[in-house]
Amino acid sequence: MSCNDIMNGEQIPLSGISSSSSSIMDERIRKYVLNDDNDIEEQLKRENDELVCISSNSNHPQHEGMIALTLSVTISLLKLIHDIVFCYNVAAIGWVGSISLFVNEITGPGMLVLPATYQRCGFIPTSAVIILIAAVSSLCGLNMANVISLVPGNKSFSKDIEYSAAFRYFIGREAFYFTEVLFSLAILCQIVASIVDTAQVFDTFMGSPYSGGASSSIGIRLIPAPIRLISWNSEEACDDSTRGDTTTCSPFDEAIDGEIFLTFGYIISAAIFIPISMLNLEDNIIWQIYSFFALLVCCTQFLLSFILNGLDFSNLSLWGNESPQSGDLIGVVLFNFGIVTAIPSWLYEKSHKVSVEQAVHFSCGFSAFLYILVGTLGALAINNVPQNLLTALTAGVLGPVTSVFR
Repeated sequence: MSCNDIMNGEQIPLSGISSSSSSIMDERIRKYVLNDDNDIEEQLKRENDELVCISSNSNHPQHEGMIALTLSVTISLLKLIHDIVFCYNVAAIGWVGSISLFVNEITGPGMLVLPATYQRCGFIPTSAVIILIAAVSSLCGLNMANVISLVPGNKSFSKDIEYSAAFRYFIGREAFYFTEVLFSLAILCQIVASIVDTAQVFDTFMGSPYSGGASSSIGIRLIPAPIRLISWNSEEACDDSTRGDTTTCSPFDEAIDGEIFLTFGYIISAAIFIPISMLNLEDNIIWQIYSFFALLVCCTQFLLSFILNGLDFSNLSLWGNESPQSGDLIGVVLFNFGIVTAIPSWLYEKSHKVSVEQAVHFSCGFSAFLYILVGTLGALAINNVPQNLLTALTAGVLGPVTSVFR
């Protein structure tokens, strides 16, 4: 569109641009920040052209040109604000929320056993299995999304079709019940493993000198009777010879077979996670974003600790001493890549600007890269790394940075 077309069609006044700029921008702020029209970019481009036309037809082109340039930059900033509010918002899950959700779903407690798996099975088999399962998981997620899109009237994912509901629609009621049971068991396994690791961290911290106070983690012995209070203190349970021992210096590890404890770590975990778990995905996504960035910070800290501790290449062989089957390699990796369970709910809540293919592929690829990095460097940094990497880190194997002991 030419300047003449704009000027003739809109009758934009050529005088008093400086005084009218404020009202123009106020109107644009209301329209762009509070409006989510699909033709927003066309509006921005058209009105930017208007500013150029105003400048070119004014009596002070240099002065007004600077004003037009300033307003043009302001319009670009408004577009950025618009994109952040409506594409990256949490009301409709955008790119940040989508990546956070999927990476959190993939990088679960199984990441903690990867260094030990690398030492047993070797660098090449373990890395190859991670890459292969990441690719298969990505394709399974996209296939699930494609199936849900085939539900009549749901091409744009406007219907809330859950995981088992898709099986009921295309296969039948029996498939619905069967997949619902499998889905629940799969989620339960991930939750239990995550809760155990989280509770152990809380108990370790509460029983360490850094927690202050009595420096003891408290629990309740429920079985056998009678019920009584118990405590664990790192100063008493871990002497200088066992403080870095990743097998003996662990909270409440003196429990006898048959005893059941309810520790302070589990109580704190329940108090934090139960309220969050009661939120729907739309309201929960902000916590997913926080968790994602916390994951990046923790992984960065771990990787730096591995490097600063020194990497011993004799700790990790190329092929390992065990086959993938005997070392449970495939099961360990497959346990983590459960992205397909998060796909159905996400499809209904996601922003229309988020590409399903790009979000799924990027999340699986990034998670696989993080797995290989943490697993490889962890195996190189710690000799005979325990099955649970967290035990080694909190016990002080890598020094005070990751340790909660003195």
